[in-house]
Amino acid sequence: MGNIGHMNILIEGFAVLVSIIVLILLTTSIDRKSKLNRLFMRVVLCNIAAIVSDTIAWSFDGDISESGFVIVRAAKFTTYVLQYLLIPLLADYVIALINKNSGNAHIGKMMPRIMYALFGAAFLSVILSQFNGMYYAFDARNRYHTQDMFLLSQAFATLLLGLITTVILWYRKSMEKSDTLFLLSYTFFPILAMGAHIFVLRELEFIFIASTLSIVASYGGVQARQAKLLKDRELELQRRQIDVMLSQIQPHFLYNSLTVIRHLCKIDPKMAEETVLEFSEYLRGNLDSLSLSVPIPFEK
Repeated sequence: MGNIGHMNILIEGFAVLVSIIVLILLTTSIDRKSKLNRLFMRVVLCNIAAIVSDTIAWSFDGDISESGFVIVRAAKFTTYVLQYLLIPLLADYVIALINKNSGNAHIGKMMPRIMYALFGAAFLSVILSQFNGMYYAFDARNRYHTQDMFLLSQAFATLLLGLITTVILWYRKSMEKSDTLFLLSYTFFPILAMGAHIFVLRELEFIFIASTLSIVASYGGVQARQAKLLKDRELELQRRQIDVMLSQIQPHFLYNSLTVIRHLCKIDPKMAEETVLEFSEYLRGNLDSLSLSVPIPFEK
């Protein structure tokens, strides 16, 4: 393994660490059991698996032992497949998000089927590459090299990302602006990384650091939705507290009580004073009960 391999391992190690942190945060979030959260966790898990697989491939790159030959080929094949799978999984998340936020713009099952059909074609092409080496090959020293048809492998990924971008832009009005920007980052960064990988230096793996940056950006959208969810819950709690107070202190009760106190002021000022104090304590007790998180004792 040369300097390129060490650089890739270092970059991918950092990407794995960041992805794991995001995954931990997702598993401890307030809506961790929601459908959207579970779909996003699938994206993060696939990204981690793809990076780990590629890291293993680079770790054994140049290992001429019998096990080295097997491991590096299996790991590289897995990397390519997971790299393609990552995009349909992202599409599932994007479509679920749009369907949740949209009123009329409901995306049916056709788009996911198209995405997985393209993934199937890409998967078959990777299998074919194992026999004819059209995407990549290994030399006698078991070192990985891209081949003449490598651009075709990137074309599949670009087409999948292009479809997701089209869906995001088409239904952008059905999502929050922040969600649209965060999701677009998941297509912008990988496409930029693929361009750098193709035209700058093919041996460096930019795609996974790009997908990790996109995951971090998308996690920003998750956090924004959670903050909105918390705010909505607080507003709902306040509304219920007000409803409780109004159910306990009806307007007619207030009017009747004040009328009695007014009458007492004329016939018995002393009792009127005591009644005002007791009435104020009653009102204070009702208002204070709104901030309690435990049941009110029966004697009160």
